[in-house]
Amino acid sequence: MGRSAFAVIFDMDGTLLDNNPYHYKAWVEFYKKRGYNLTEQDYLQNISGVPIRSHLNRFLGKLVEEEQIAQLSEEKESLYRKLYEPYIKPIDGLISFLKQLKETSTKTAIATSATAENMKFAMDHLNLWPWFDEIVDTTQVENGKPAPDIFLKAAEKLETAPEKCVVIEDSFAGINGANAADMKVIAITTSNTAETLVPHSLAVSNYNNLTVEKLAGLFSD
Repeated sequence: MGRSAFAVIFDMDGTLLDNNPYHYKAWVEFYKKRGYNLTEQDYLQNISGVPIRSHLNRFLGKLVEEEQIAQLSEEKESLYRKLYEPYIKPIDGLISFLKQLKETSTKTAIATSATAENMKFAMDHLNLWPWFDEIVDTTQVENGKPAPDIFLKAAEKLETAPEKCVVIEDSFAGINGANAADMKVIAITTSNTAETLVPHSLAVSNYNNLTVEKLAGLFSD
């Protein structure tokens, strides 16, 4: 079978694994120690899928020095990994879907706001490394999500035009960034409802019924 005419770009958190409840628990504990009671709405709208420096200043009510960001980030991420490790697993149907993409020679990438440690944690535990051609994180771009930079960088590395890319995302920031990159968008509803993750071309709750043929159909207009 020939190579697909399109490429697929995945977010990681909430898209490859349903880990956002554990990120939320870790952030609640992190901010509680600092006198801020984080709500789920705060998390979904201002933290999920967004680089840490974008929300520390907002919720701590002060400018956080650049040298402190790495230390604060690792404190929270270490807590997240401890909370999630006993429960880590891929989203239903993911591995079968990745096999379809591999069998059809469809180019694949990850475009994530996750830290390098969290990415390695997930990829190692779930043995996901062989399934992806490229991985792009926020250290490789000037602006994180909701800017389109990370998706455009992934398309560039995959040598595929943005309009020939499909992005699978679960967060508001990611959906906005993918649309700004002029890519097809599949909303996966692990963290938010399909009605709020707009605009999108398709919405799914997992990968059980997602096929390469359905993705190809997004380009048939």
